Amino acid sequence: MKKIGLVIFSLLFVLSQVAPIGAEGLAWPDEKDIIPTTKATTPVDPWLLMNLSNNQSKAPGDTMTVSLDSSGFPTIRMTAVARNAAGDAIDNLTPADFMVTEQSELEGAATVETIESFTATFAGGVSVGLLFDLSGSMLLDEWIPAAREDALCLLNAMGADDRALLMSFSGPDTAAVLFPAGPVTTDADADGQYDIVEGINQLKTSKNYSTAIYDAVAAAVNAMAAEAQPKALLLFSDGFSNNDQVYDINDAIQMASDAGIPVITLIYGDLEQQIEALATATGGLAISDPTCAAMVSLYDDLTADMSGAYTLVYTTHNPLEDGTIRTVEVTRDGTAAVATYTAPGSPPGPVPCTRGCGGGSGCFVQTAGRTAAFVPAGRLLVLPVIIAALGLAFFLGRRLSWKQAACLAISVLAVSGLMADAARAELRKGALSISPMAGIYYFDDDQEIEKDAVAGFGLGYQFAENWATELMLNYGQHDYHYRAATQCRCLTDDVTALLGRFDLLYYLWPAEKLVPYLAAGMGIIDLDFDDFDDQDNVFADYGGGVQYFLSDDIALRADVRGIRTLGDDDNNLIATVGVTFLLGGKKRCLDDVKPATTPAGAATAASGPGAPAAGLAPVAGAVASRPADFQILFDFNKSDINPVYHDKLKGVADYLDADQGNILRVEGHTDAVGPEPYNQALSLRRAESVGQYLSSNFNVPPSFFYIIGFGESRPAADNATAEGRRLNRRAELQYLVAAEKPALADFDILFASDDVGINPALRDHFKQVADYLASFQEIVLGIAGHADSTGSAAYNQDLSLRRALSVGDYLSREFNVPRERLQYIGFGESQPAADNATKGGRQTNRRAELEFFKIAE
Repeated sequence: MKKIGLVIFSLLFVLSQVAPIGAEGLAWPDEKDIIPTTKATTPVDPWLLMNLSNNQSKAPGDTMTVSLDSSGFPTIRMTAVARNAAGDAIDNLTPADFMVTEQSELEGAATVETIESFTATFAGGVSVGLLFDLSGSMLLDEWIPAAREDALCLLNAMGADDRALLMSFSGPDTAAVLFPAGPVTTDADADGQYDIVEGINQLKTSKNYSTAIYDAVAAAVNAMAAEAQPKALLLFSDGFSNNDQVYDINDAIQMASDAGIPVITLIYGDLEQQIEALATATGGLAISDPTCAAMVSLYDDLTADMSGAYTLVYTTHNPLEDGTIRTVEVTRDGTAAVATYTAPGSPPGPVPCTRGCGGGSGCFVQTAGRTAAFVPAGRLLVLPVIIAALGLAFFLGRRLSWKQAACLAISVLAVSGLMADAARAELRKGALSISPMAGIYYFDDDQEIEKDAVAGFGLGYQFAENWATELMLNYGQHDYHYRAATQCRCLTDDVTALLGRFDLLYYLWPAEKLVPYLAAGMGIIDLDFDDFDDQDNVFADYGGGVQYFLSDDIALRADVRGIRTLGDDDNNLIATVGVTFLLGGKKRCLDDVKPATTPAGAATAASGPGAPAAGLAPVAGAVASRPADFQILFDFNKSDINPVYHDKLKGVADYLDADQGNILRVEGHTDAVGPEPYNQALSLRRAESVGQYLSSNFNVPPSFFYIIGFGESRPAADNATAEGRRLNRRAELQYLVAAEKPALADFDILFASDDVGINPALRDHFKQVADYLASFQEIVLGIAGHADSTGSAAYNQDLSLRRALSVGDYLSREFNVPRERLQYIGFGESQPAADNATKGGRQTNRRAELEFFKIAE
């Protein structure tokens, strides 16, 4: 169950985990001789040198467009542009690579035409990215003016179809697009000077001596990926890179090669480091101390042999001026493009049709624009067949367990997800359900009826925990295609489809938030034609779907059914989505909160005076005025405090106010459903929400509580049951008192701007802290993070907590300090240690501090 949940989660959350934008500035302190970072000095992987970009290969995904000129009829001239999957023009093609066919609307088959003339020309322009290094080393050696002049020489050689993008960078996280990709000849302010030229003339260097070339190359590659025409990235730099944070040279080579973007390095001075290898490995060129003439020659090299537009001329095999529509198809390597023209003259009158009408007429063509592409309904029936097979496997108990079968059914439906933390659903016995739905109805090909949108309305009744019945009505309007009896042309009739079905639904996990179900039933479909007799058919339906509860009474719903008509053996399919509203039935009540006990086989807390209590037994020796220990339970994927705990939390706040020698420790936990990283973050949010509630509602100072998140690692009950998972979604409270701070812990833990990395020079200090904790097991460590005032308060609050967590991770990773001996707090910018108006003061405020505590007796 857990593994399948991880697979589903990976599809939903991988793109949402985006790192926040920095807020405290972008430069380290002014240091001229910064030692290059590990990423900046990573050696080139020789394998990458063997994988140069080749945009001219013929591969699946190639496309072609064609434009046609029939003004010289019967001579037809057309221009075909072939592009590969990356959007780059394909050159070096010959007439033998193309086949041209033409067919009149009165002809039964197409005729292959003879290409009489063939010319290859340059297709469009090129796109260049101009990436300028504006770091302090470029300023010191006065190379920026030279780089600016070289770029202007290149632009002067470029044409109206060429495009350019202007970017700059210095240190980490500074890569920025100054002018997005656009034609080099754009002059938006009509002052006689191109916008891109103005942008280059306005470039100014910074005094920042940290440089991140490979991070900037990666950002530039991403910015240029959408450019459809041939492209190259020009890097203007002295090659000195000392502070790449995310990418190294191998990453930059791989990204540029994958995107088909050669990197051309314009090297100023003698510090080139590895950027010459960067150019070679991506199929680019390294130019040292470039000149204006070299830039013009570079443009000639970029555009040389870049054909991709091909002019084809032929004389039609049917020179009659008959006014007919002619369809011309150009095919290359399996890729086709179609164009039409009308021959001169007057069209002929109607011709008697000798072929049959009705079914099998050959008129059935799905209307363009209704959906992205037509998939025959017979093939789509594989979907409900798989669902039904999984249901059968569940009932027969063969190989697949019932939970595995249900999980696979959800994956097939492609609507599963949001299973980060299982919770109660509100499917309840005796409830009525109302379900407005909308979707698409697919007809069997033989019926020659277009697929189209349908509306639906369902009324259901939950007669048992797992079972329900439902009456569903669906309505849609469709097009029926047929061939006229007197003319060789296709006609269309309007048909209204009304379906009514009565189904039996089986819910696999009625006690969960996400509830998959299997369904089967019978029904009648009425087809009402405007020009033909109505048709009524009895059908059997089968399939399934999922419901995802947003609240106790409202759920999102997705449903897929196969429709098998019993009279004509047509295989149809209906796919719908909608909302379900529950009315009545017995709701589940929030159980009385009781102390949790650790079941056999579940993980327990570490023993010893310094470890948090695993269960909820009162702290030994607690004073009479201290509130009784209790736990807080949370709903599915939530960190909100349930009102049932408000009075108890008020008692905690009153006690902390009365006895200010105590500090509150809040532990957050989750169940085991979903990926561990997500559950770890969720447990931390739950612990943090307790502290935020105490602060916002009872004015408890933030310094009175620390938090820790254990994720799914410390269950209080069995995660194999819904009740066990409910008890594991919790927060636990514990009281601490301050312990004497050892002298060894009195050292500065400072951070770079907008950074959470630990300075390696502090390793010996941290080791002394770890040794102290190992010697005194009753001691737990509090870690407080701080930020300067640059940026928003909300971002700095998050940054300060991440700094505290970074210190804890370092102690655990490097010295095996148990996680349960650590706890965290983030003060944001609220507790400055120095004046934020000065650079030195801001550096001092980017810090973490250590405090030592004992469990209150």
